[in-house]
Amino acid sequence: MKRTFIALGAILAILPVAVAAHHSFAAEYDGSKVMDLVGVINKVDQQNPHGFFYMNVTGANGRVTNRFGA
Repeated sequence: MKRTFIALGAILAILPVAVAAHHSFAAEYDGSKVMDLVGVINKVDQQNPHGFFYMNVTGANGRVTNRFGA
């Protein structure tokens, strides 16, 4: 019984560190630089807990490029 409380205490002590280590929106993206993309989504990936999509976007020069979005 004592080992259970020690293990539970250790988990509770480590939990805030694990939560704080997860990245934030501001760490990954610049919220002041908004980008509108119009195109065709050609791939969707789900890697728990994140989702990603890839799309073909036609630029001003008429060239199609593959863009990544999250």
